[in-house]
Amino acid sequence: MEPIPILVICPRQIDYFNCQTIPEAEKYEFHFLDAPLELSGFSQNFEPIKFLAECR
Repeated sequence: MEPIPILVICPRQIDYFNCQTIPEAEKYEFHFLDAPLELSGFSQNFEPIKFLAECR
């Protein structure tokens, strides 16, 4: 069975650790979106299409 893809948006350091230690972690494929943030949301420099292409 293929792993289930999971997108973690704006992860903190603890999120990386927690994703590795969940039960049966091999069933999941984690993608971490380290996008630059501003107070209003994602930075205007963030390119979602480019990010998704890099995840494939």
